[in-house]
Amino acid sequence: METALKSQILNKLERLPRSRMLQVLDYIEFILVKTRLEQNSPIEASDKEILRAIEATGALDFYYDKSQDVYTLEDGEPLRNAAILF
Repeated sequence: METALKSQILNKLERLPRSRMLQVLDYIEFILVKTRLEQNSPIEASDKEILRAIEATGALDFYYDKSQDVYTLEDGEPLRNAAILF
């Protein structure tokens, strides 16, 4: 069966224009890399490593903004109809 499948693939490839054959080649390379990655046991990052990666992107920089540390009664607007929110 494998030989017949390879033959079918080769017959269809012969009918493709060169640009499409290059796309097929890229896809085959993608599949091979994906297969190699799936064969290796996945490495899961710890919570600490994930937080370090997020911090490295700058996504948490607002936590270090000193202007956001202190809030007063003058900040923001009072809630109206607070009972509706709950």
